[in-house]
Amino acid sequence: METINIGVFNIEEYDPTNIDHKSTLVSLSNDYDFMYIGDLFCIEEEFRIAKEKGEKDTLNIAFIADIPVGMIGFNILEGKFYLLYAVLPEFRGNHYAARIALEYAKYLFTQYPDIDSIYASINKENHASMKSIEKAGFKRTSANIYNTNYVLKRL
Repeated sequence: METINIGVFNIEEYDPTNIDHKSTLVSLSNDYDFMYIGDLFCIEEEFRIAKEKGEKDTLNIAFIADIPVGMIGFNILEGKFYLLYAVLPEFRGNHYAARIALEYAKYLFTQYPDIDSIYASINKENHASMKSIEKAGFKRTSANIYNTNYVLKRL
């Protein structure tokens, strides 16, 4: 399995047979105070199908050293790259969400030179995530009844 090093994070593509990977998603799914990301097992299935189809979408587990701290990935909707991330409860408050969002966005810009923007859509009730994505340099573009939308432009 390939490990990508971005900043202090080691990123591994999600493997449902890897106990660290699976337990990270289970922990995030069982975090009832953090139900903003949606059903992670549906997301896991969507990424599996995308991978089978040869699409670029990815789901990854983020580590610091050998300790899983959360997940990061992206999917492509209507030709736009959307960032998806979550940090395990025991690692929140350390600015990991902002750091990993920014580092992963930089990585995506280097891997996909044809994209000029990366987007994020954050549940309007998830104030901590909105603060993190703004700290990562994303700019608010719009909002609806459910989400606030952000973009990070290539410099």
